[in-house]
Amino acid sequence: MLKGTLLSPETEAETTKPLTNEEELLSTYLIRRKLNTPGTKDTVRLKTKGQPLFLQKITMPRKGSSTVKSPFKRKREKHLENFRLKMSGSLEADTLKQKASEFKSLNKTAKAKITSLLGLHRGKFTVAETRAMKEAMNMTYQMRLQSKLLKIIGSDLPNEHAVRRLHKQITAGDITSR
Repeated sequence: MLKGTLLSPETEAETTKPLTNEEELLSTYLIRRKLNTPGTKDTVRLKTKGQPLFLQKITMPRKGSSTVKSPFKRKREKHLENFRLKMSGSLEADTLKQKASEFKSLNKTAKAKITSLLGLHRGKFTVAETRAMKEAMNMTYQMRLQSKLLKIIGSDLPNEHAVRRLHKQITAGDITSR
């Protein structure tokens, strides 16, 4: 019955046109019916000539995550994790790479807010600790490389001149206890 009208070459060429009200109602009805069939949870797979399309049911929240209680947050987290798993791949390593990529794409203020919400604090090193780390890592003349490596994990180092000043005081023998 629908074969001659919906799947004809003329209608296939009109895929860029917006849907009419009748087509919109029909597609909504069919997708809703497909979502409610037993065996499908929240995802609908549509066959195409090429790669299949997947439609996922997303319920729009009435309240934001900052106002809801923990069980709702966990439920949302589970939905996001399922979506991320489908988008990135089925392996755990793929999902971790996706999360890392998402975190890298955030700006500095958003990263700082997230780390403070998680309770992660940046490590701050004194001049003496920095010099001791340089010696332990055998990087005595590679201060910039050391600071670059430690900034990746989110640590603050004192400036290079302060460390060199301490080094000169130690080698000259006029260091006082700090």
